[in-house]
Amino acid sequence: MNPLRAVLLILSDLALLLGLLLWSAYRGMAYLFLSGLGLILFIAGWADYRGGHFSALMAALLGLPAGRGRRRKNLVPLFLSLGLAGYSLIQVLRFGPVDRAQRAAMAGGCFVPFAAKVVAAALLVGAAAVYLAVFPGRRR
Repeated sequence: MNPLRAVLLILSDLALLLGLLLWSAYRGMAYLFLSGLGLILFIAGWADYRGGHFSALMAALLGLPAGRGRRRKNLVPLFLSLGLAGYSLIQVLRFGPVDRAQRAAMAGGCFVPFAAKVVAAALLVGAAAVYLAVFPGRRR
């Protein structure tokens, strides 16, 4: 895959997830969205750890070297996604699927500062991802 297509893939994926997160935060369902996303990422990560199909696909798409079997460092995304899902699920059980206080705060004027911080963080992540896609190679 050429670097321009990789950049478009990365940025469109990031924009879609950013839009879903902002929409769910405004509606008061951010924890519900994050718990679902964490569970999906955990299942995908577990399937990738067992078979390596997603890693091989991304290596082929981005032109990276393919992984060499199971390693302990491949478990890190599993633990991170499980942590995200667990924490968010605890918050869903605590506040319910729709957090009315969050919804009221977002409608009351907290959405714009929150969205500005989230968009700034997404731009930083997007810039790093674009840099890694455009300039592949060995990193220290």
